[in-house]
Amino acid sequence: MDPNEFSEKLMRLSMDLQEWPKSKQKQFTELLYAAKRAHEVGMTTEEIQIIVVSAIQISANPEMKQLFSILTAGINPNPEDDFQ
Repeated sequence: MDPNEFSEKLMRLSMDLQEWPKSKQKQFTELLYAAKRAHEVGMTTEEIQIIVVSAIQISANPEMKQLFSILTAGINPNPEDDFQ
């Protein structure tokens, strides 16, 4: 995406954001800060993008949603754990 296209999309997003309900604004803020913190601790842009796309796929695909539920049932992940 070229800088002009990015600038246009960012402007549109900021205009849309003002009209969103509070719950959607809160989710936007949480996602923005989570991505910022992830980058600050060393995650790459690609890693963050893969995580976000995976979350979207899990949300949109019933089979992936079911698999995710099975894999995470009863699990309370600790961010300090070693993920291998």
